Amino acid sequence: MSEGEKGRIVVTCLENYGMPFIRYDTEDLGTKSEESCSCGRNLPLMNSITGRMDDLIRLPDGNVIYGGYFRYALKDSEWITKYGIVQYQVIQKKLNNIVLKIVCQKRPNQQALESLKSLVMKHLGNVTFDIEVVNEILVSVSGKRKTVISEIASQMKDSR
Repeated sequence: MSEGEKGRIVVTCLENYGMPFIRYDTEDLGTKSEESCSCGRNLPLMNSITGRMDDLIRLPDGNVIYGGYFRYALKDSEWITKYGIVQYQVIQKKLNNIVLKIVCQKRPNQQALESLKSLVMKHLGNVTFDIEVVNEILVSVSGKRKTVISEIASQMKDSR
């Protein structure tokens, strides 16, 4: 992996003699650093953790968009302040079908919805993209409210 390139974070830890982690896939994504550790070891270092594998939206053309893109799209289009967005969730049901659910304090009109849809579609390409204004976004079984739900990611895990 070259500097700045995103890749999967896979670790090995031999601390626990009874059950060591060998090539454990954390499902996190990170970028490699070319810097050297100040301790003098020549082991590779990471710049940052950039997301999780299941936070990715896969597109029909083979490109991948990090789920955090939608947060920036909402912020850059001033939706967060203009409509008081409290929560949002992106659901990818199929490779070519994405839904953005939003909970907001002020309901956007149809023109605003179409404007946001047009902005996002520039990056998604040939997919069906819908925006749903909802009253709440449910918490998952784990007790967390996931920002990105990719049914494509779980299908890919099952096919490994």
